Amino acid sequence: MAVPRDFEIPPDAPRQWNPERDGDAILVTGRDRVDFLRRILSGTVPPVGGVSRTALLTPKGALIAAGTASTTRDAIVLETEWRRRDALLTGLDRYRIADDVELNPLDGDAGGSVLLQGFGSETIIEGILADLRWPVPANLDLSRLTPGTGADLPRDRGGAFLIRRLFRSWPTWRLRFLEIPYGLDLAAASLTRQSVDRAGSDERGYLRVAAGEPAWESELNATSRVAESGLAAHARLGQGCYIGQEFVARQAHRGRIPRLLRRLASRAGAGAPPASTPLELDGRVVGRFGSGFDPPSGWEFRSRLPALGLAILRAQVPVGAIVTADLDTGRYRGRVLPD
Repeated sequence: MAVPRDFEIPPDAPRQWNPERDGDAILVTGRDRVDFLRRILSGTVPPVGGVSRTALLTPKGALIAAGTASTTRDAIVLETEWRRRDALLTGLDRYRIADDVELNPLDGDAGGSVLLQGFGSETIIEGILADLRWPVPANLDLSRLTPGTGADLPRDRGGAFLIRRLFRSWPTWRLRFLEIPYGLDLAAASLTRQSVDRAGSDERGYLRVAAGEPAWESELNATSRVAESGLAAHARLGQGCYIGQEFVARQAHRGRIPRLLRRLASRAGAGAPPASTPLELDGRVVGRFGSGFDPPSGWEFRSRLPALGLAILRAQVPVGAIVTADLDTGRYRGRVLPD
């Protein structure tokens, strides 16, 4: 989902985000890693330096975990929500029978497999690389990386630095060090010198909802389907076979998608319903609320922004409709935004 035409994140919004949680990634190695993931995961396996959306589904098409796959010369990095990393790891291991594949969780420990992730500009990334004296190809212009592309920067004496641009509508960067224990102290010092402020949970939540990214236990659960949950781009159609493909293809080609993930805009400060609260339109229940956030209190321009929410609604609910829910503090009214 792109940010709706009638709602834009202001250009002076914070660009830095250093998540406080580790444990959201799996390093996949071994001779058969590409073929194995193509058979199991619903998304494509990108070329070296690339990133793609992907998911692990049950045989009946229900969601186990959604995330991204990034490819280096020697490995594939799978990232998902920290709540679902172990479920993804267990699910993949269940299908690993005679394949030459190793699955290793990346926990950001002292061994050095994961160091930092964050929103930021290419200048900050270039500063970190310079402090690490990390070689960058002369033909690589970080500012020209388009969404869904990346760069794998190995070093002769070992280690790799993975950079990729994800799919959000504003400049977003995530960085990972892969197997570079000797570079961790230098890199941490480099990031500290950049004076990067941490974004609070309200900022992270607001930006997530603005990007239309569903979260587990809010919009997603074990009954969620990719086409109904804002995750259609995480599944291939008409390309090869993977776990759950038959159900995904049948739902897509028959046009029977009864529910959709939608954004809602409401008056800031009015409060948001708890997750799973029924939403009504003209007195009839048309879906359930997921998560919602007021504009972050630290943003100077917050008065220009609405409160935002995500909901799973019936596909027939039109753009512009006002869905409602009863709250202890009054009545929630959310306007359905365009995709």
